[in-house]
Amino acid sequence: MSETFHIVSDGSCDLSPALAEEKNITIVPFYVSFDDEHYLKENIDITVRDFYQQMIDKKGVFPKSSMPSVSDYEEAFLPFAKAGTPVICICITTKFSGSMQSALNARSLILEHYPKAQITVIDATVNTVLQGQYVLEAAALRDSGAGYQETIDRLEQIKSTGRIFFTVGTMEYLKHGGRIGKVAALAGGILDIRPVITLKEGEIFPSGIDRGRKRTLQKVMELLLEYLKEKGRSSSSLESYSRILKGIYEFLPEGKMIRGGTGAVWKSYMEGQGFSPVTVDCRISVWNGLVQYLGHREWQMDDFCREKGEEQPELSRAEYLKLLSAAKHMGKEKSYLLIKTLGGAGMRVQELPQLTVDAVGRGVVELEYHNARQRRVLYLPEGLRGELLGYIEREGLRRRPFRREGRWPAPASTTLSPR
Repeated sequence: MSETFHIVSDGSCDLSPALAEEKNITIVPFYVSFDDEHYLKENIDITVRDFYQQMIDKKGVFPKSSMPSVSDYEEAFLPFAKAGTPVICICITTKFSGSMQSALNARSLILEHYPKAQITVIDATVNTVLQGQYVLEAAALRDSGAGYQETIDRLEQIKSTGRIFFTVGTMEYLKHGGRIGKVAALAGGILDIRPVITLKEGEIFPSGIDRGRKRTLQKVMELLLEYLKEKGRSSSSLESYSRILKGIYEFLPEGKMIRGGTGAVWKSYMEGQGFSPVTVDCRISVWNGLVQYLGHREWQMDDFCREKGEEQPELSRAEYLKLLSAAKHMGKEKSYLLIKTLGGAGMRVQELPQLTVDAVGRGVVELEYHNARQRRVLYLPEGLRGELLGYIEREGLRRRPFRREGRWPAPASTTLSPR
């Protein structure tokens, strides 16, 4: 399938070769070395598993990395310049590496021979799994029919919202890299102190310290709630989120480890305890937010529960993208947003009346059902929320009267429902 533009990223995005190929993304790898002489291309000359195995086998040896060269980027850009296909290249934060400068130099060389080539280089301001999510967002925008400049504008708009909160199992690498002193590393090892670190806007910030994995996970959950509060979540939403996070923590076994299959086990436990499908769905939404916040989007669950008789036919991703593309090219913005809300946010048709202007502003929809005890909290993806806010402003919905406390007006006026 031909593409309107191509996406390139450096290897810091940590996407697997299989996923990069599936999403039609070109990865320009970094180099790693264990002896300062022989440098290997990641995922080409050495796999990720082999790299970490060597770290285990060669105790006391600290590997070094080297950024992609100008020629590496030139080789990646050239086929698309020849074909006249625009390129968006996403690079690791410039605070950590000169990878972006290599890409810019390669772009200049390409333009000397292909002056009409379109190559935009973007500083992701993050790295590792969060950069990977940023790159995947670019691919999702492209595949949903977004244009080249539209995608660039959206990527620039959302990149400051990214966060990674993480801790470390050992402080040896922080000591060797000059991040902390020898005494602090020694004390940390003896007392089992682990720093909680935040990566945002291209820099690393300390977010506190705690002892052991259990306390560290609690700290990360606290930071997640603080982040949601910064983003304007309502007090009731924060209370609900806090309660569910506490339930997740209490469910985890003694080691308080979250792994790839933990979510499925937790869901089975809730179903076995007789929780209603709506309650399970609400908790799965919070789980998905937590693991995404931890940088493990691949651990999210999409198998939400359904009440009996509520099963609905599902669209394949290809059908969903085809519908989005058709609505966009026909200029049917309301239909486009409706399809994207249903498919991209996981909202059901019968829940659309609860998508209010206020909810879009907060980025969270607190869904209520006939039984007041049943609620589901839905978090709007940043990209979708931005598009909805833009539509609200263009249509002047903030200045018009609304029915039912600010919900989308009935079809007689302005509505998201297709006519």
